Amino acid sequence: LVLCFDTDEAGQKAMVRSAELGYEQDFNVKVLKLSGGFKDPAESLQAESGDFDGDLKAAESFFDYLVGREFKKGETENLSMQDVKINIMDLLLPILAKVKSNILVDTVLRNISPKLKVNIASLYSDLESYKSNQKIRKKKKEVKNTKVDGKRVILREELLWTFLFYQPVIFNDFVSKFAEFAFIFEEKQVY
Repeated sequence: LVLCFDTDEAGQKAMVRSAELGYEQDFNVKVLKLSGGFKDPAESLQAESGDFDGDLKAAESFFDYLVGREFKKGETENLSMQDVKINIMDLLLPILAKVKSNILVDTVLRNISPKLKVNIASLYSDLESYKSNQKIRKKKKEVKNTKVDGKRVILREELLWTFLFYQPVIFNDFVSKFAEFAFIFEEKQVY
């Protein structure tokens, strides 16, 4: 999948979103950079001086493109190297988290590690932390969006039972106070 969007901010955001969707579908995503100072693909195709075919052959990996773009942006905006690295990782992590191929993830991280001058283990650690945080956010969202009479109640009950089973003193107190209810306790197991 070769992406070529306008060079303005909206076009660049659309390119990132498109790349993310492409990687979700297991595409190899590349970016076509327009030579000749053209701002959009239509200009390049219409101009006799444009080399769209040559640009297409020179399309680069989306991740390489993104890292290069952010380094240039950092120079233009006079950002510190730390800020540039943070911006790059903020853009890359959500996309890398959706890449299905571990080989591609490894290749990307090995490629950007020296460019960012960051140990590859740190990049892997950041990616795993991001994935874990996404799972937690997803679970919280599921709980928040679930109706009270449905799954949300079950999750609260599961939490209560987990707490009780891991706290024997509280569990025994609970059993003695609530044994009259419809629970059947046998050897401290609830059926």
